[in-house]
Amino acid sequence: MKLLLLATPIALASLVFTTSTASTLPATRGDITFRVSGMDNSKGVVRVVLYSDEKTFLSEYGFAVADSAFARANGIVEVTLHNVPFGTYAAALYQDENQNGVIDQNMFRIPTEPYAFSNGVRAKWKVPDFNKVAFRFEQSGAQPDVTLRDWSSQ
Repeated sequence: MKLLLLATPIALASLVFTTSTASTLPATRGDITFRVSGMDNSKGVVRVVLYSDEKTFLSEYGFAVADSAFARANGIVEVTLHNVPFGTYAAALYQDENQNGVIDQNMFRIPTEPYAFSNGVRAKWKVPDFNKVAFRFEQSGAQPDVTLRDWSSQ
């Protein structure tokens, strides 16, 4: 069983993407803004992590890009990932209430912080399949809506 591991703060800080596309070439990168709701409190940050293939899905070092924004109770938080190469991704999101860079789990490995996956895929007893969570990112300005839920609400 894969663990529900997400990016560490050091790895998040080390992500830098550059672009050197000539103006005559079609865009190959863009911004994607996740509109995240479902927070019961304003503790910590909401983290968004994109994975680009099923082999590294939810592994600590397999993500393509990640970012975060401060949580907002009973509101919508927008987390924008900049300069993301167009392609297929699976998104994992969670509210890192104590800002330790991982989704906390109890002794039974059940997540104790709210989480969600792209495409509205719910996961309670096992990690979801990459292909069910995956979506095509083909145009800058995409705004997928995602609702965080506690484990018991999955």
